[in-house]
Amino acid sequence: MANYHFLKNAEVYFQTLDSSGAVTSRIFLDVQKIRFNQTYTDKTYRQKTIHDENKVFDASSITKANPASFDLTLNVLEESTYNPVYRALLDTGKFNLVVRTFSSGASNTQQLFKLTTAVITSGKFIINKLETLALTIAGEAAKLEVLKGSEAAGEKAAIDNGRIQPSTRTYQKVDHLAVSYTPSGGSFTNLEDSLEKISIELQNDISWTPYTTVNDALNVTNVDNLMYPSNFTVKKKSLSGSISRYVIDTDSEDDLQSWKTNVAMVIEAGSSNATGFKFTLNNCTFTNRVNVAEVFTQSYDWKMNDNSASLTSGIIKFNNTTV
Repeated sequence: MANYHFLKNAEVYFQTLDSSGAVTSRIFLDVQKIRFNQTYTDKTYRQKTIHDENKVFDASSITKANPASFDLTLNVLEESTYNPVYRALLDTGKFNLVVRTFSSGASNTQQLFKLTTAVITSGKFIINKLETLALTIAGEAAKLEVLKGSEAAGEKAAIDNGRIQPSTRTYQKVDHLAVSYTPSGGSFTNLEDSLEKISIELQNDISWTPYTTVNDALNVTNVDNLMYPSNFTVKKKSLSGSISRYVIDTDSEDDLQSWKTNVAMVIEAGSSNATGFKFTLNNCTFTNRVNVAEVFTQSYDWKMNDNSASLTSGIIKFNNTTV
């Protein structure tokens, strides 16, 4: 009977890299789920000729790979162990991901999948009151490979002997949720009453540098010498989100069905006012729209337009500390 590799038994490791690309640490990630994939470019060419009209099927030539893709949902813990992951989201830094799977049954066979030169293209903060704080990450990587032989054995040993993992793995429950804003020339407004849910998303627009030369294309014989993307550049970033609140009797009619520009916003979400994520946002634009349902709600959709400071300078903090 065959033994299968189940996702529930998989382990995910975030490899931090130095400036030369060498691995400096391996951090165990507590994830709810993960997916990854890489496709290849199949270039076809015509085989049918005047002299051989029976060749009606085109031939294929595979010499290069498209960027690999991945996404995962990370449980946010009270500890700061995952700060390198948060920083990679904010500064679009390079890293590797390793996924180790175990087969069922007595054989307990292991497979190691490695995503090399990875970058986060979007991170969505999932914030629901009294639920676990979570971060959904999507990204791309230059190469997805299955580690073999001595490389696989070395990575297994490095994981088992030197991995970094949280000591308590205490989930960050959203017991504290606070939102406030101040328009330019206006008064401070606290939205903490009647908050329903919040979502915040940071998008990194990535452009990959293709790795394609005539000589290397001619030398491709298998997946090991296939041409993979070489590097990437960041074209732009976007930080936006939505805040959902119930319409209550103390709300001002001037705020409903309105919009504002150049707004300063502060959002806090975590187990207390000293833990979790804090977003200090300047020069935001938002609209406030009414949603009709069994209970009337209002949705603040906002985006940040500020370029005066970098994301790693304190705009987004974890446990009140810049990551």
